[in-house]
Amino acid sequence: MQGGRLVYNASVWGPTLNEPAHLASGVVSLLTGRHDYFCVNPPLPRMVAAVPAVFMGCHISLPDPTPPPAAREEFPLGTRFVADNRDRFRTYLILGRACCVPFVLLGGWVAYRWSRTLWDSELAGLIAVFFWCMDPNICGHGSLTTPDCASASLCLATMYCFWRWSESCDWAHTAALGTLLGLALLSKLTAVLLVPTVGILWIGSRHCRGVGSEPEPTFERSRASGRHFLAALLLAGLVLNAGYSFDRTCTSVRPEQFSSSRIAHLHDSPLWSGTALAGFSDVPLPLPAMYVMGFDTQAHYFETSDLQSYLLGEWRGKGWWYYYVFGWLVKMPHGLQLLAAISFSGWLWLLATGARDAPFLTPHVFWTVLLFPIAVFVCVSLETSVNEHVRYVLPAYVFLFVLAGGAGVVLRKILERRFGSKRIARRCAILVVAIAAIHTSCSSLQAVGSELSYFNEGSGGSRQGFRYLLGSNYDWGQDNLLVEEESASLPDDASFYYWLVAGCDATDLGIPGEPLRFERPCTVRELHTMAAYSTSDVFFISRNHYEQLKASRQLNHRMFVRSTRQLNVLGASIVVLTGVGGNDADRPRSGRK
Repeated sequence: MQGGRLVYNASVWGPTLNEPAHLASGVVSLLTGRHDYFCVNPPLPRMVAAVPAVFMGCHISLPDPTPPPAAREEFPLGTRFVADNRDRFRTYLILGRACCVPFVLLGGWVAYRWSRTLWDSELAGLIAVFFWCMDPNICGHGSLTTPDCASASLCLATMYCFWRWSESCDWAHTAALGTLLGLALLSKLTAVLLVPTVGILWIGSRHCRGVGSEPEPTFERSRASGRHFLAALLLAGLVLNAGYSFDRTCTSVRPEQFSSSRIAHLHDSPLWSGTALAGFSDVPLPLPAMYVMGFDTQAHYFETSDLQSYLLGEWRGKGWWYYYVFGWLVKMPHGLQLLAAISFSGWLWLLATGARDAPFLTPHVFWTVLLFPIAVFVCVSLETSVNEHVRYVLPAYVFLFVLAGGAGVVLRKILERRFGSKRIARRCAILVVAIAAIHTSCSSLQAVGSELSYFNEGSGGSRQGFRYLLGSNYDWGQDNLLVEEESASLPDDASFYYWLVAGCDATDLGIPGEPLRFERPCTVRELHTMAAYSTSDVFFISRNHYEQLKASRQLNHRMFVRSTRQLNVLGASIVVLTGVGGNDADRPRSGRK
């Protein structure tokens, strides 16, 4: 069912802002083995998405010489790729999106297996996979070629495999752990937090033993566990380097080679310059050069980006530390919020009260499930340079499904301890889970086709979501193809203008009309000489841009908002406007006005 929903979205949505660049960069990686385009994300998801385009003989034109990674030339590359393959680009995009669907299905299967095993309940596994399949955020980003959902699924699979490995510590689980860790590292830079997470948990597992577990390990068993863990890390490094075609592996990267001021000036700091650490500048790193440069390029982007962050109707250059907390409050289905809150708080309460009558009631198991998502959430929240995408914490979000799966088990145990009646506890737990599941089903089914714009009922729903968040949380270009359909139903004498969120030229997508731009702020004198827009003028403006216009203090922006009225909303994110009427002379037209 979820696979069909994802394929449907993939076939009807327009290319989102980043997808042309992702697809073109994946084609370059497959054809040339170069990974310098879009190096802020490792190449695995985009290479998978680009397989159909490569097999179907797509055309790609590369600049010469190759630009530096910090130039972020993947976006012009994506624009050229769409223009060069205009007739077949939508086919490439749909097939590429379909190739990424297995990542989402993998995540659902892992959520089911982990919940079923962790909570020792088949029903817990079914609850987890049900909420996974119905979640609008998973179905939304899982329908795209972007790496967010693929990385989230692989991170979840890696932590599940680590949990199984920590119980058995055999070579089969070691090989699986190393492979999955390497694949996760190849999906998104955020996954690098898996390495310290599993390291901390492995050290902690030497000291935390649960009910029914084996005695404290002997020295020989600890050594064996260490060998397995080291082997898993080495295998992960091998998979990571293989994914980058061993491109400049084991080359030294000096601090002055970086573009980010955080890293480039590292050699001037007292902690580096004049100490033994300075000698490590020439030590070859057992990592692909472009993987290392990806961190630098991402940091450089955060330092130099002039993007404005948006929250609750406010635009500003620096974000908010609570941005992602708020994002989860308004974009997460209430049913999932309820079950995850019950499971987390109840699990914590059971541990605090000394309950140890189930395998999951140990600190080690608790932290195995929650340490990585907490680390991701905290690290991403601390980077307030750019707050634009709640999807950045999707690798943490997916662990909520494992928590939600155990809500019934945890609630039943708490009620049994509180009231002493297993029958009442069981019925109450079933009732709570059923209410959450029914509500989530209704909320999710209402959002079919507009999952990227999903907001829960407490925030007013998708139609009101723009009052809280924008960017990929609401308007990422997914509804752009609706403009072509809408324009066909308008009068023949209408003049079309657009200002959309798109990673390519709108005309290459078959969108009629001309772009609407504002070249410079106008003076008060010029403003008074401008007449209202004609009623034959129709404007298709993305919600992102329209909210910027309404908040702008520039007189020509304010004049545009005042001289137009809303006709319709396409999907959830394209505002259709028309002029309020008046003399056509001297008014701003299309192009750079």
